[in-house]
Amino acid sequence: MVACPESPTKHARMYEASLYIPQKEVASIFACHRSTVRRAVQRRLQTGHNAPKRSSGRPPKLNDQLKRRIKRILVQHRRLSLPKILPHVKASVIDIGKTTLAKAVDELGFSRCIARTKPILDTQKRRQRREWVKRQKGQNWRKVIFTDEVAMRMDYSTRTWIWRKEGEEYAEDCMVPKLRQGGKSIMLWGAIWHGGRSELVLFDQAKSGGKRGGVTGQIYLEQITREHLKRCWNKVKTRWRGYGHPYILEDNAPVHTKKETRAEAIAMGFKFINHPPSSPDLNAIENVWAILKQHISQLPRHPTSVGELYEAAKKIWDEMDQSIMDKCIDSMEKRRKAVGKAHWFSTKY
Repeated sequence: MVACPESPTKHARMYEASLYIPQKEVASIFACHRSTVRRAVQRRLQTGHNAPKRSSGRPPKLNDQLKRRIKRILVQHRRLSLPKILPHVKASVIDIGKTTLAKAVDELGFSRCIARTKPILDTQKRRQRREWVKRQKGQNWRKVIFTDEVAMRMDYSTRTWIWRKEGEEYAEDCMVPKLRQGGKSIMLWGAIWHGGRSELVLFDQAKSGGKRGGVTGQIYLEQITREHLKRCWNKVKTRWRGYGHPYILEDNAPVHTKKETRAEAIAMGFKFINHPPSSPDLNAIENVWAILKQHISQLPRHPTSVGELYEAAKKIWDEMDQSIMDKCIDSMEKRRKAVGKAHWFSTKY
């Protein structure tokens, strides 16, 4: 039997004929299947006409105004994945699908990236960074000893994914705060200067007098200041003899700024550069720690004990190319200028 074309006129005639004769005979007259007649009758009774149901078609094209709304929603919900953002878009913009939303996000220049981990800087900390940048203008960074401690963890930290555009890596709402983390770890100390480095020291925290254990000001004084830091100071001082004394740059951790520790260090002749708070981007050794952790994470077999972890870290530290450390130190002037360009916020370093 030949199928009847979907014509509104013929469907109307089918409906009128079905009022007087059975649908089976109507189908025979119009040379179509009985179900076609039944659908024509049902459509007329439900809608009052025999016009076919209009298809939904393609979704309307997103104009600039709708794209701006989508951009606002992305900025408000940077940490949500695309499927979780879609309900917010449908509620406030237009009923669109995931594919259309993905194209709009791509056209807006957003991409799904891992959030940078940087300290959050309030107004006071930014002011201190600005003052530090002005004070250190003209500083010879090759005469500076950069020191710091690092906690090497046995496990790995989680990553946070966010939506951001190019150039927004260090925007405040595109970063996650750097928080203290628990877990089994070891505390290491090291120092670098242009053309040299110290030993990688493992802190002995067995006799820690702190409430939570860990490295205290007394431990730092006995194990670092009086021994390893003094040895580094003498090396750099001898190297720059006749060209002025060197400096030591360390952050504002309580173990460094404790009154007794700093007083004894000054009595030993050490000269310090005050460091702004929450500014790891202004200490060249922080980048060396990042490289060290990266190499450890890429080991074929990850250490399973603190002893193995220290031996692996020490081996990488000793074998690291000195030019890598020198490059980090030579970038200090660029870092100082980058802080001003970032309006005293965090930089890429």
